[in-house]
Amino acid sequence: MNSTTPYWIGLLYDDWEWADGGRSAYRDWVYNPNAGQIHTVLYQPEKGIITLGNEDYEEYTFCSEGSVRIHIISEIMSWEQALDYCKKNYHGLLCIETAEDLEAIKQKFNGTDFTGPVWVGLRQSCLFGFWIWTNGLPVGWSNWERDRQPEQPPSNHCGVMAADEE
Repeated sequence: MNSTTPYWIGLLYDDWEWADGGRSAYRDWVYNPNAGQIHTVLYQPEKGIITLGNEDYEEYTFCSEGSVRIHIISEIMSWEQALDYCKKNYHGLLCIETAEDLEAIKQKFNGTDFTGPVWVGLRQSCLFGFWIWTNGLPVGWSNWERDRQPEQPPSNHCGVMAADEE
C-alpha cells in the first residue's frame, strides 16, 4: 500500500458527524470547503489534516474498534462502502474527537511510508448543517484548516483525513 494514497475515515457531510452518529470535534481542513463541489472528507496522515473530497472518490479506509484500535483497510472504497464495511467488520469509521486522538494517529504512522488520505467518520447534518461524528458525539474539538468550519449545501457530505501537513 502506498503511503501517499488516501484512506476513507468515518466523516460524512450531514452536519459533519462520524459515520456512527457521533459529532466531530476534529477540523483540520486542507481545502476551502466553500470552493467547488467537494463533498467528502479524507484524512491525510503525512499532513495530519482532513481534506475535502467527493463522495464518489474511492480511497482507503480507517476503521476503528473501540477508542484505541485503528485498522487500515487496504481495499479502495467509496465513503458509503467504507462506512458499511467498517460497521460490519469493526466498530465503525475512525472518529477523531480530540487533539490527543490526532497525535495517537500520527504516532501510529510515524516512521512508515503511509500518507493517506483515508475516509473518517465525520458528516454534516443535511437538516441543520452542523458537523457530527458518526459515533453520535458532537464536534467539540476544532482544528479546521484556516480555523474555518466548512459550509456546504446539505447533500451527503462526508470526511477524509490527510497526513502530509501538520
